[in-house]
Amino acid sequence: MARFLITATGKDRPGIVASVAKVLFENDCNIEDATMRLLEGQFAIVLVAFSQSMRATDLMKALDPLSDELGLVTSVREMEELTEEVADYRPEGSLWTVSVNGPDRSGIVYEVASLLAGVNGNIVDWTTRVIGERDKPAYSMILVVELPSEVDGQLVAAELERLGQRLGVHVTMQMTDVESL
Repeated sequence: MARFLITATGKDRPGIVASVAKVLFENDCNIEDATMRLLEGQFAIVLVAFSQSMRATDLMKALDPLSDELGLVTSVREMEELTEEVADYRPEGSLWTVSVNGPDRSGIVYEVASLLAGVNGNIVDWTTRVIGERDKPAYSMILVVELPSEVDGQLVAAELERLGQRLGVHVTMQMTDVESL
């Protein structure tokens, strides 16, 4: 069995997910995990699929027609064999959701991510949006972060709140229910 990390990006249009899923289905691949976003009119998907019979080079050739037909840039990378340890992975620490909202400015992602990295926080999900008027854009970011068990999440939340005040944005952090992910 082979597992693949597959990406596809390009200008958005209806039918891209169906086209990618069709190629995978027709080539004996099962989609295990996926995320897809529209980013300013651009389509982006990242997924993990496995196959009993395909190789990465063969799967890339099967996806090539989508590059021409839909204008997608695709990549396929074979992943390490799934071990029981990985399959049974559960966070050792705690999961927290961080929300950042306020006027858009450069450096918000860097500052928040750096603070979290400084306490060995691992960002496991990340979404950002710039909304509002062009002359007065607002920024919204949501992160799911795994904190090591020895890190006090309430102290990190307080640090993030102080950082938000310095950056002129509102930052909150709350424990995340693992079952809701």
